[in-house]
Amino acid sequence: MGQRFEELKDVYNTLVAINFDFNQLPATNKYRKFKEWTQDPDLRKRTNAPPASGKKARVGIKAFGLAEGTNDDHTLIKVGSRALGQLQTLGKQSLFGVTDSSVPATYIARPGFVPAKAILGRNNGTGTPTSKITGIEYKRTVSSTYTIPFGKGSTAALAHEFAQQDAILADAAITSDYVVSFTPEKLGRR
Repeated sequence: MGQRFEELKDVYNTLVAINFDFNQLPATNKYRKFKEWTQDPDLRKRTNAPPASGKKARVGIKAFGLAEGTNDDHTLIKVGSRALGQLQTLGKQSLFGVTDSSVPATYIARPGFVPAKAILGRNNGTGTPTSKITGIEYKRTVSSTYTIPFGKGSTAALAHEFAQQDAILADAAITSDYVVSFTPEKLGRR
């Protein structure tokens, strides 16, 4: 359980320490729900497993942190087949700077390299699920997410990470259907 429930856990632990009777609380009270959740292993089981990313596919991108020129920035990376399938469905390989078919031999794997990624959350989730931990309803706005790597674009204007992010955010087909966030590229040594 992450930091999100730390305050709830602190109050619960205080109430347990003073031998508080949780049955006095209404059945919908978040502290009573939390007690039930901690004591019932069946409630703590996940009912919906995260979608499998499938087999990994090798694709090529141009790394932002490497010099452009004689193919020095050509980098070979792995991406989940589910995310790659979504990228191909969108038909936005050139927008993301991804070479997914017939990757030339100039693209090489680099130890310690983590590509910049765009996280696309499909913006069509509906319903109000109830938290098993607190019993409180919450809105669901994202139904499924896809983590898609991106690299330098085909023009000099898209050779920087923030410029490429702006280009992705400027695409109406993406921003109308998805909530978009980004993680930066990392170059490391191994």
